[in-house]
Amino acid sequence: MPKKKGIDTTQFGLFATPLEVMIPATAEVRVVAAFVDQLDLPKLGFKAVQADGASAFGPELLLKLYLYGYLNRIRSSRRLQRACEVNIEVMWLTGNLKPKYHTIADFRKVHPKALKEVFKQYVLLLKNWDLIAGKRLAVDGTKIHAQNARRVIWGRGPRCKLFNSAKLKRSLERIDRGIEEALQDFADRDAQEDSDQKRELQQQAVDKLATLRERKERYEEMQKELEESGENQLSETDEDARSLMVKGTESLVGYNVQSVVDDAHHLIVHTEATNAGDINALAGLAGAAKETLELPVESEAPTEVLADMRWQGEGPLPKAHDATNLQAVEDLGMEPFVAERKQTRRGRTTERGYGPREFVYDADQDCYRCPADRQLITTGKWYQRRRKDGGVGSGKRFRNYRSSVEVCRQCPLYEQCVSAAGRRQRHGKVLTRQEHAGAVERNHERLKDRPEVYPRRQAIVEHPFGTLKRSWGATYTLVKGLEKVDGEFSLLACCYNLRRSMSILGVLELVRRLKGRFLTEIVALWPVRGSNWSVVKRFRADFRRILKVRRAQPIFA
Repeated sequence: MPKKKGIDTTQFGLFATPLEVMIPATAEVRVVAAFVDQLDLPKLGFKAVQADGASAFGPELLLKLYLYGYLNRIRSSRRLQRACEVNIEVMWLTGNLKPKYHTIADFRKVHPKALKEVFKQYVLLLKNWDLIAGKRLAVDGTKIHAQNARRVIWGRGPRCKLFNSAKLKRSLERIDRGIEEALQDFADRDAQEDSDQKRELQQQAVDKLATLRERKERYEEMQKELEESGENQLSETDEDARSLMVKGTESLVGYNVQSVVDDAHHLIVHTEATNAGDINALAGLAGAAKETLELPVESEAPTEVLADMRWQGEGPLPKAHDATNLQAVEDLGMEPFVAERKQTRRGRTTERGYGPREFVYDADQDCYRCPADRQLITTGKWYQRRRKDGGVGSGKRFRNYRSSVEVCRQCPLYEQCVSAAGRRQRHGKVLTRQEHAGAVERNHERLKDRPEVYPRRQAIVEHPFGTLKRSWGATYTLVKGLEKVDGEFSLLACCYNLRRSMSILGVLELVRRLKGRFLTEIVALWPVRGSNWSVVKRFRADFRRILKVRRAQPIFA
């Protein structure tokens, strides 16, 4: 397939001065060009985007355009098309080619996985340059708006764009009341004397009744679809968007974008878009970051993983540490530092009695010791909890530790320690221990022994979110679907890392390193001048194009 080729920017043409001369050596656009030129785009999954009735635009051109646009807060495909027509740096970057907005939009839409691979490639470059240490990682998530409104004004009343079972039930009840009112209205009009006004009002009642029945049929179909899918929400515009809690009772319809940030220079190591909350995602993100950075399984100084308490609880507000999640992080050879929920102070009387924190677990004897130094023992039997509706639980295993009621009644702390329900049922103190509760205890000891570590979390991971959302305006996504949103935010994360590395190394040094990486590959192929000389010549041509060493031809005889 033929591919469009731009003009030689070193030649005279549109301007009296060549475009190459008009772009300073310290321009950030040169970093974008150098970075894309050293990527193997077909290997990363990119394909040429076909323009109607013309040759295809190369993926390198459109990738450069998107990286430049996101770096300069231009995310709209129409605005990127406009930049190709008026922006001198974009003219230099694209060889003065001007793709249409739908071609630009299609590139982002059909290459979400490839965009994620581009981000990973730059992360590996940063690690090779020792800008990412991998010693301390911070994890957090932020909510962004989807292309799906909660509701829009349509006709005379609101028309929802996001549904759940409760909302559909309320809507159907409201429609049934409206149908009854319309039927009653028709009956009242029918009792009146015949006139043109009567017929007009009756027709209005009939039209309203038909509209309500049509809407009821549609809602019943959605209710059936929701039950068959097993989901708890249904979005009309973006099927993958969900209503997510932001703060307190405030929510938005969108996605939860999670990221892992390295402590050395606040560079993003891994990013992932989900349509769920932060619950129980810590181990998966830590494992993905470890795989990307190729960290060793065992190390004398394990990688520290910092997260707040939302990443370990069971529900919107954490009730307890998720021991399984913490254990999974430790199994990766990492050390989790996860904030703890504040506990009730020792000695305070509550209806539920003393909590597990008031007791000390003895691992050698597999028992608990109460504040009065009495033992709570176990039969050693594991069990799994079931839901109230009889369904299968989370799969976590638990074990009970008990003290006899005779022993507890002799204790002066009996009224404070045993819950009111336990006293009524004449039970001693009972504690439940999760299978991996030791991970919670080790996390507690780390937070106590090294109090300076966890406070670093906000300074590490909130920095990229503040830049992307406040400075760059990335509070919403321009694409629909979980996979596409993941690809777009990977593009944003890659641009953030480019911006940070420019600040750390400088444009000239960063361009030199990017071109030096390409030069290393060329030199490695140089000894094969024999039968494979054509391959070397192809790389040599690309290398010359990157360095811009082709001389301009004289325009005068």
